[in-house]
Amino acid sequence: MKKITLVLLSMLPLLALNAHAQNKLKDVANRLEDINKKLPIEKVHLHLDKPYYSVGDTIWVKAYVVDRNNQFSTISNLLYVDLIDSKDAIKASLTLPIIEGQGWSAIALSDTIFNAGNYFIRAYTTVMRNYGADYFFSKPLSLVNALPYKPGNITGAAPMANTVPVNSPPRQADNAISLQFFPEGGSLVVGIPSKVAFKAIGTDGLSRAVSGYVIDKDNKRLGEFKSGHAGMGTFKLFPTAGNSYSAVVNINGTETKYPLPDVATQGYGLAVTQDEQNVQVRIAAITPSANSKTLNLVAQANNRILYSGKAEFKNSGFTASIPKRYFPAGIVQITLLTAEMKPVAERLIFNKRTSQNLKIDLFNYTYNSKTAGRSAFKIRVTDGDNKAAVGAFSMSVINEGKVPYNEDDEVSIFSNLLLTADLKGYVEKPNYYFTNPSPAKEAELDNLLLTQGWRRFVWDDLLQEKTITTAYKPETGDISGVVLNKDTKPVPGARVNLLFTTGPQLALDTLTDKDGRFIFNGVWPDKEDKYIVTATDKRQKTSYTVELDKQQMMVPPVAKQPFITPEASQLAVYQKAAKQDFEILESRGMLGNPVMLKEVRVIEKKKAPSLKDVALLGSANLGGKASFNTLVTFKDLRSCATADLGTCLLSTGKLFNIEYRPDRQNPFTGAFYSRGNTQPMAIIRDGVPVDNFYGSINDIASVEILRSGGFTAVYGTRGTNGVIIITTKRGGVDYSDYENDEYDNTIRKSLPPLTNVSFAPRREFYVPPYNPEVNNARPQQATVYWAPNIVTDENGSATVEFPKEQASGKYKVVVEGIDENGSLGRKVYKYDY
Repeated sequence: MKKITLVLLSMLPLLALNAHAQNKLKDVANRLEDINKKLPIEKVHLHLDKPYYSVGDTIWVKAYVVDRNNQFSTISNLLYVDLIDSKDAIKASLTLPIIEGQGWSAIALSDTIFNAGNYFIRAYTTVMRNYGADYFFSKPLSLVNALPYKPGNITGAAPMANTVPVNSPPRQADNAISLQFFPEGGSLVVGIPSKVAFKAIGTDGLSRAVSGYVIDKDNKRLGEFKSGHAGMGTFKLFPTAGNSYSAVVNINGTETKYPLPDVATQGYGLAVTQDEQNVQVRIAAITPSANSKTLNLVAQANNRILYSGKAEFKNSGFTASIPKRYFPAGIVQITLLTAEMKPVAERLIFNKRTSQNLKIDLFNYTYNSKTAGRSAFKIRVTDGDNKAAVGAFSMSVINEGKVPYNEDDEVSIFSNLLLTADLKGYVEKPNYYFTNPSPAKEAELDNLLLTQGWRRFVWDDLLQEKTITTAYKPETGDISGVVLNKDTKPVPGARVNLLFTTGPQLALDTLTDKDGRFIFNGVWPDKEDKYIVTATDKRQKTSYTVELDKQQMMVPPVAKQPFITPEASQLAVYQKAAKQDFEILESRGMLGNPVMLKEVRVIEKKKAPSLKDVALLGSANLGGKASFNTLVTFKDLRSCATADLGTCLLSTGKLFNIEYRPDRQNPFTGAFYSRGNTQPMAIIRDGVPVDNFYGSINDIASVEILRSGGFTAVYGTRGTNGVIIITTKRGGVDYSDYENDEYDNTIRKSLPPLTNVSFAPRREFYVPPYNPEVNNARPQQATVYWAPNIVTDENGSATVEFPKEQASGKYKVVVEGIDENGSLGRKVYKYDY
């Protein structure tokens, strides 16, 4: 039997990998880089205008898509955003084009689709699916019902739930608590003092407070423990040979025993602590003396080795220090490997590096323009070296009196991109660790990393050089494929033609490469676009077969997650304020955005809603029902044989004294002009002002034409030349009963069914031009202002202004963003008005 001895490892100076690391370590580093090329890391953060909403409200969204260095990603050009209810049903989805790592839009919380309840908003790129749904962005959202009425049974209208705030039930003391134990480094080893972390979780997936004591196999009481934040804590244990250990916890008056992990007779201990400048690593081992006396210590983050070194056995040991400057802000994985590169101990740490964070200063002032008072903010951003930072930011301004909430309950850009985006599993209130920092919170964050699973890769798979397969490739808006001859062999140098028969009407051509492959970059086909791809030889005499690459459109399954709602008192305040705003709008005939239909009473026999009612379902007309000169319904549009909405509207014969001028660059879009006017009519699609028509005619429910002053006055100067209101079809509404079923769309039937995505437009937060009558009549709601695209200049500065606050009270400004170097910033600024 081999003699077992306890030794401490003294560390040689840790050496940068590129300079002196062993060949095996270089192989590991190269392997990691190969993984990152084939399975690149992307992370997503969504900044929303406020923490919770009412049915009838709008969620304003800014998306940041970054790479492993938190720099704006150039990998994916599409982002998927889903709003999911408590039954795991996806109630709304957005497909956002991502340009330079950014995108923004909005989700209208239509009362025909949404009820009061608990929801999740998640976001992901296709590339992120390679690592699983644990790495998707996810945030809980509570919806209340603050509408002043309940909708009736109109086709497609969902029954409204009760209007009281939605709350999680109070956490009960479960009879069955999951209590897990995690020795630091991974194992309990005889003779090595160990820190043991623990986590207590209830049957609802949320934390539970526990306390108890540790006993050995002879029921000898060794010490007590008590959980801290989120049911987590630690205790010390010195394992001895031939012993076993358990924890005893009192649950509802009954003592329950939980076994601790088995004690190994040999192995390694890894203990890690931090100070302001360094990470201290202490390694201990119980190992046969004949074993290898060399160990490798590797620190990596996001598939990149940041530091490595060798450790040799000595008679006396000490704590080795690694300068924290080698590590970026966020999670770092420290692994101890044998000379044969077998992992024997592992530890996660969080490197705060607050010096890398952006400093955002806000200066608030008001002034009087020619027409109205304005509120303005000057933004100044500097980096850790106090130099001006050029970056992209988003800003929300809310009335805190209407939307009170605790910063601990938020999902911030720090808690997301630095913590949860790199952790597998649910993290309860992640922003708690980033608000009001203290040594106690740093210790609680360390407890989280001791107890949380985290594996983007498995060391054994890495070292065995298993084949790397890319299940999900980046989506870049391309159309690609391969050209084959009659023998199904690739044809190099073939001429490939792309022709859109609907939508943008593009005509492009290219040549195949040596493998017979081709690609049309950045074409961005929309869901309703139809196109044909053909291939011939260069003389166009021989035709070939074209096989297009399949698009990965399958929606990933929804993972059940625990849910924590905001405090009941906060939701009650918001619901009361939102209801008052809605009641004011209703009393003045201005309630109509996004979807608000009054009750339809049914007496004896159900009467189907009229074509007009169905067509106007969801109309954002600020003037209310019937506030238009002309109405064009979806049934009128079905007679069109063109994809050009402007031409289609003219062909209905309902537009009088109105001219349509197509866009020269894109003939399927254009502008309308009242005859004799040089300025175009305003276009409002689903409540949002847009510059042009876009989308499919089949998606449109109605088009309202407003020309009379009585109808356009509510839009102020925007409505001077007339207004066109486009309302798209609502989910769950059956429009087929009102359509001509004999209509034959010969163009669509003649083309192969190629399915693409439907892109969400970059919606702009509507701030009405100043008009005393309109502004005073329309209440300023909880979100006072939303700016998703603020770009600082070379001086790190930007200015944002908006109509001044209408009511005295407390206001909150939240600014988030990223600079060109990947540094993150968040500023919460409060002021009184």
